Amino acid sequence: MAAKTRMFFNILNPDPEVIQLAEDTRPSWALVMDNTAAALEIADFGIETIDRRWSPKEGSQWKTDDPVQYARSLMDGHKVLWKYILNEPFAKGNESAFLDWVLKAADTLIQGGYRVVLPNFAVGVYEVGEVGSGVYDRLLRFLDEYRDVAVLGLHEYAQGTLFHWGAGGLGHEEVYSGQRSLNPNPPQDYDEGNYYLFRSFAFLKRSQELGLQPPRIVLTEFGWDRMSDPGAQAHIKFIEQRTGHFQGPYKLGRYWEYVFPERSFAQCMQLQLQWALDQYPDNYEGLLLFAWAHPGNDWHTRGYGYATDPEIATMLKGLKDGALVKDWPFPPQAAFQTVYVQGDAPYAIVRASPTTAAGAVGTISTEVSAVSMAPEYAEKMPDGTWYPVIVAGTGGWVRGDVFVFADAPKDEPSVTPTPMSGGEGEATPQGAPSQRVVIELAHANKVQLAEVVNLMRGIAELGGVDFNILQD
Repeated sequence: MAAKTRMFFNILNPDPEVIQLAEDTRPSWALVMDNTAAALEIADFGIETIDRRWSPKEGSQWKTDDPVQYARSLMDGHKVLWKYILNEPFAKGNESAFLDWVLKAADTLIQGGYRVVLPNFAVGVYEVGEVGSGVYDRLLRFLDEYRDVAVLGLHEYAQGTLFHWGAGGLGHEEVYSGQRSLNPNPPQDYDEGNYYLFRSFAFLKRSQELGLQPPRIVLTEFGWDRMSDPGAQAHIKFIEQRTGHFQGPYKLGRYWEYVFPERSFAQCMQLQLQWALDQYPDNYEGLLLFAWAHPGNDWHTRGYGYATDPEIATMLKGLKDGALVKDWPFPPQAAFQTVYVQGDAPYAIVRASPTTAAGAVGTISTEVSAVSMAPEYAEKMPDGTWYPVIVAGTGGWVRGDVFVFADAPKDEPSVTPTPMSGGEGEATPQGAPSQRVVIELAHANKVQLAEVVNLMRGIAELGGVDFNILQD
């Protein structure tokens, strides 16, 4: 089944709650550390699941271990899982030797029938200029060649708030002195080449220069953290005036009260995560929040306690992920059947994808009418159940709370609704004269077209009128 969101968790302590949340929200990716059974259970839902093994060497294996032996140590026969190669390796000044090692390890796993996520760089350990000058070209070419089985894993964090300190542009002294206020709403743009979020856009730009496809990317750690670079210290001092020592998001409550007045903690989190989903392009296939951790785990103590947040499931389900729904798969035409429906006043909007963010492609009137629908292919989305439907020859989705199923009007012969374009012709209702009204429109957007369709439907319902809308 198709994924609903790119946002999920880097899971340190798997439990029934997070497994149920995976089934309910159906994320594109998930990561589980040191628990193969839980990883396999999540993968059974059709979720791309990363198997992450902790090591006391944590990312330095490339300096000490043989890459083939390292790869073989990850081969456990569970080829449905993605294997996590290294964690936050540091190769400054030794990039060539590092790439020799990590690509050999990845190739060994791939030749053994496994899929890989590599090399899971930490925030800021590679320079934008290095990527642009070709230092990582071999990695990008490898990811392009083995696109189906190799994904670029990266970590991206921000401190305080995602779009203030993560996206750059607010490192100004007047902010710290109180002469300039923080805007509580997400910015419309951000600085290119930021130290934290979106630094990885450098890989996209370089891939384009090399004539390669944008690499598939999973942010295997994502969210809020405390940065260690010198440039972050002024930010940290400013934040800590309200929070004291902080690291993860659950240490930032008092700061968020200052930045986002009149919003709850969950609303603050959702605002920022929704902004992130809106900013990252489609090739960022997963944004995995660090971390799902239980009390007693050191990371929970540091402020990463998503597992004990009673509102986290509601917040996660409330996110809208346009990158995944814009090309939502449509059921086969054979699955559609004739049903009678009645839309809410003034009409129910049929959209191109199962989200209110998608454009309108048609309407269902307040009068009982026959449509082609595939109820068995209904999708449970965060805002309700959406049904695939064909109206006026166009396929789309209608949410279940804006229409009702109805009985066929009494004394009315059965009707075969208009098939999708390219299908068999429409049967003319018996006992009514056949007319054809052809309207040729040049339209700028589908919402206007939907309104016209609704008006013309009234004419059609007088009986026996076939109308087509021709787009130039």
